[in-house]
Amino acid sequence: KKIRAFELNYINVNCEKYAPFKVLGSLYISRLTYSRFQLPAILNSIDKCIYLDCDIIVRHDLSDLWDIQLPGQSALGAVEEPFARHRNKELGMPESCSYFNAGVLLLDLKKLRQIDFEKIAFEYLKEKGSLLYADQDILNLMFYNTWYALPLKWNVHSTVYILRKENRYYKYSEQEIQDVFSDAAIVHFSQGRKPDSFISKSPYREEYLFYKRYTAWKYMLPKEITPVNLAIRLYWLIKDTFRKLPILFICMRTIKRLFTGYYKNQAKFFH
Repeated sequence: KKIRAFELNYINVNCEKYAPFKVLGSLYISRLTYSRFQLPAILNSIDKCIYLDCDIIVRHDLSDLWDIQLPGQSALGAVEEPFARHRNKELGMPESCSYFNAGVLLLDLKKLRQIDFEKIAFEYLKEKGSLLYADQDILNLMFYNTWYALPLKWNVHSTVYILRKENRYYKYSEQEIQDVFSDAAIVHFSQGRKPDSFISKSPYREEYLFYKRYTAWKYMLPKEITPVNLAIRLYWLIKDTFRKLPILFICMRTIKRLFTGYYKNQAKFFH
């Protein structure tokens, strides 16, 4: 509030009706994720909202995202998730359809209320049962041919950095993919190991830790501090040092190859 006046409202949500359904694809996501289906009803006096997962950092003014107009019948704007297109077959969606990540959503609540979104979503859930990606699967099933592709920069999740130079997107050009490496508007730490892990290699981890210092959790130690992980961090430190010194780096790679070759030969011998 020292920067700008605002209101923060906490809303208690009843998720009892989702108790029969499990979240199969993650150990850190609870049934509360299904409460997204209730947004049009909970925010009944609001016609539009931005939904954000908690494992993100916002690096640009959200008003730019807010000002995007969802065209025609599109009630949902999202960013494509190329590594999840395997879900299409199980969900009964066309193979050629893009699958979106639900970690950042621009929602037209008025349009969602008009189609009785919460009721339809729950009916789909009862029909499909527990799903790998829970409500994200249901959202894709409902809107696979009407969702609007937001600019990639609004949900730069981990797969972008894994793919790096490989374009598996249907919705985004090679140039747009390259641009997000230097100008991500929202960074989404979508992999299992979050940036509060001692051995996280998440992009923007240092920026995440910078913002953490302004929170009530600033004195919390990183997770997963173990002797094994201490050794891993030490190895990374040595490796990074060697990279800065080409001769040492070449020596290190040579030694690694010699050891790798030795153990492969030993394995063949015992076999």
